[in-house]
Amino acid sequence: MDRSLVIAVFTLIICNRCSPPSNHTVNSVDLSSTTLVGVTPEKFQTTIDSLFNKLEACSANDSECLTSTNTSIEAVLNSIKDPSILESSNHLPPNTNGYFRANSTDGKLTVFSWDSRLGGSSFDYQALAVYKVDTEIRSKKLEFDKGPFYFNKIYQLKNDMGETVYILNGGGSSSQVDEYGALTAFTLRHGEITPAPIFPGNMSTLVQYNSTDTPVSFLVENNAQHILIPYRQNDSITVYHSIRFDKQQYKNVPTASDMKYGKFKQQDFLSESGLFKGTETCQKKNEGNVATYLFDDKISVGFENGEDETILSIQKNSQSVASIKLGRALFFMGKKGSHLFFEGDGTPESTTLFIYNLVEKKFIFIESIAQALVDEENLLFTQLSDEHTDTDFKTDCGNDEKQFEIKVTNFTQSPLVIETTGTGFCMYVQ
Repeated sequence: MDRSLVIAVFTLIICNRCSPPSNHTVNSVDLSSTTLVGVTPEKFQTTIDSLFNKLEACSANDSECLTSTNTSIEAVLNSIKDPSILESSNHLPPNTNGYFRANSTDGKLTVFSWDSRLGGSSFDYQALAVYKVDTEIRSKKLEFDKGPFYFNKIYQLKNDMGETVYILNGGGSSSQVDEYGALTAFTLRHGEITPAPIFPGNMSTLVQYNSTDTPVSFLVENNAQHILIPYRQNDSITVYHSIRFDKQQYKNVPTASDMKYGKFKQQDFLSESGLFKGTETCQKKNEGNVATYLFDDKISVGFENGEDETILSIQKNSQSVASIKLGRALFFMGKKGSHLFFEGDGTPESTTLFIYNLVEKKFIFIESIAQALVDEENLLFTQLSDEHTDTDFKTDCGNDEKQFEIKVTNFTQSPLVIETTGTGFCMYVQ
């Protein structure tokens, strides 16, 4: 009998001494068979489900029961030798009976993850990979510098060496209120599952922290060829940054129109009327302390600026569309279709830009920028390079100069995605 299986059976029998709550029913399973694991997927499923029932039944204060049951779970998973068990996993839901199971489409990798319940009030996720090397089944417990993580999906890519790169998608929770999303990359190299440092900064793992009140996840497109990384301005507005896989690493790939954007000059940002260049022409009327902008499509934008607030009134055909009281002073910067552009107070290198959607009747974009213009359905803007704008664009700036990058977002699409243009400039900053 396999030694690891003996350990699994022995520890599970010992854990039967744990006293489950009276309102919890634990399914019994016959553990006398010497061919419990490795014969049929059904037998494996019965065993692993029973173990997770035991884990759930352990008292939170019974460390002996929790530790021995987790040891049994790992022993059973490490004893998998039958490839059909991995193949059968493809037909099960990702979250099964209190644990997660992520399967690769090529049938070579399955990752089991679960909360060991040994973290006290925090989640303590464990992840164990079972993978196929030729006809052999191997297993390995996954360790991470960040985390811990659970995983519920696996994407596959091919790198320029013809290797399969597995992108594990999952997350975790540092407490009952804070959650995080995670993407981590592995390859099967020389018979071992190995971290693949393919994300920006030569990292093998990306982590996105957020709140459970407004959870924000990575958006994975085209089977992980394209990943949108969120960073949130406030609880209702999310803007994404884009990276793409180039057969070696994920990079901030310039947009297709980057040659046009490369010709963009600093002095071109504003029209003669002082609005963003590229926005619609309008007539402006001032009546007392209320400024009203009238457009050809019968939209009028009127607002009254106080010392620390703006009262915004939007009408169409003299009928009210929206009336908004904002707790800050804003300056109208133009209209394009159903979108209005505003700026808040700031400095030449950093001011806050707001985009308001007339159809959705809400702000859809709040971002710190230097300057901006409108190009068809795109907002083109410069942004001071910092930790939020880590790109491949670099230039040598002189003393008292800072680096700015030109970026673009299509403000008619949802979600909004910030793309790099691969171009920028140095500008003197006091």
